[in-house]
Amino acid sequence: MPRKHINTEGFLGTISLNREIEFMVHMLGWTEEQIVGSLCLVHPELKGDPSTVNHVRVVRSRFRTDKKEVEEMSKLLGQGTVTSLDKIKDKRLLRFCSGIGHIDTLWGFDEGSKSIGFPRGQISLIAGSPGVGKTRTMIAVCGSMTNPENDNGLSALYWQNEMALEQFKTISKNQIKPNSRFHCGDIRSLKAQLEEVEKADPDLVVVDSLQMLDEAKNKTGMERCIAAYKSLAVDKNLHVVFVGQLNKKEQVAGSRVLEHLVDATFTAVRDRETGGFAICCTKNRWGMSGVQGSFRHTSKGIEPVGDITLSED
Repeated sequence: MPRKHINTEGFLGTISLNREIEFMVHMLGWTEEQIVGSLCLVHPELKGDPSTVNHVRVVRSRFRTDKKEVEEMSKLLGQGTVTSLDKIKDKRLLRFCSGIGHIDTLWGFDEGSKSIGFPRGQISLIAGSPGVGKTRTMIAVCGSMTNPENDNGLSALYWQNEMALEQFKTISKNQIKPNSRFHCGDIRSLKAQLEEVEKADPDLVVVDSLQMLDEAKNKTGMERCIAAYKSLAVDKNLHVVFVGQLNKKEQVAGSRVLEHLVDATFTAVRDRETGGFAICCTKNRWGMSGVQGSFRHTSKGIEPVGDITLSED
């Protein structure tokens, strides 16, 4: 409905009807009946107008959605509790290997133990320019860890939203073995994706790409998508990899907040020395940052080159 304005005395001047309803919902916590009754009492011309009730319902629905997102983020980030560190239960970080040494090392390892690879309950972001090798890398990871010839029991779910699934099969058939524990889909709805992940219960989820999700068309949308997947990763004890793009300045496209929301950030850049590409770790809460691994493209996918080295940046 078009916004209506009312005159109020004092420093507020003229405010919209929408703002007045938001105040009653957010600040007073009134019910639908209370809000409609108050509006009709102050503005008799609104009495009997069905659009007024619809307007109130829209504002209340939006408030409930925002409140739910805040509650989900509070579960992940804490709710302002102050306590002794001795009283906080230590949660052991578990990992799983993809079987590709360079990749597992880049994603992290625990000193003094054999634990290496993707940390469970965490999310990461790999970004790069188009065609550099991001998709081929993640296909190789999924193919290695879900190979039916190994007995690790690991499974992967790949959301491919940048090409038709027929094309995706063409470029992945040399790396994804028949009868593997691998599934893929082209659903772009965040809610529908999360429902399918709940059903499949995979160890690794790849979202290729973040920007192609229906809800990730702006900065706020991308942040909400990452927060939703973060909550799921914690609940299901899995790892999520978002595939993203680099802008012209070779920075992660979108808000810089994205890099703070994920647990690890990697950039894929072309490597002139090898003719392939390098994956550089720019941030890792559970591993080493400032390191990189080089890879080259082959007819069967990708192949590591040399050793893990310090990145130039």
